[in-house]
Amino acid sequence: MRNAALQPFIKKFINFDILRSWQFYIIFHKWQSFYLRLQCGFVSVHQRKRREAKKIARERIDILFKMAERMAEIGEEALADRYVALILEISKKYRIRLPTSIKRRICKKCRCFIVPGRNARVRVKKGRVIIYCQKCGRIKRIPFK
Repeated sequence: MRNAALQPFIKKFINFDILRSWQFYIIFHKWQSFYLRLQCGFVSVHQRKRREAKKIARERIDILFKMAERMAEIGEEALADRYVALILEISKKYRIRLPTSIKRRICKKCRCFIVPGRNARVRVKKGRVIIYCQKCGRIKRIPFK
């Protein structure tokens, strides 16, 4: 009884020709196979290579950041800035987000390595850390609790 009452409503909103077509079955089959691969944890070779490349890129970013810190301690600011440029290039190429610990040590405007006391002034005011880059004059405000 219910089916008979709903039949005109269903026919009005669902086109049964599409459901019977071969295109629907192909789309449904692709979706179903994709869903099964996700459940089983199947990863394609391309995805595996991309993951490995990103892992290597993260390691390189860490190494370059440590080298930039060392060069800044010695006084080689130009070399530290070059390492920062390489870090930014690698993160763009492999679409890797930089950790906040690295982001806060890089000026967004002039892309130099920030060393508090040497090329940056750091102040704490009204619940914020204010970093002033002395090369370009950019001010970075970081809230804290």
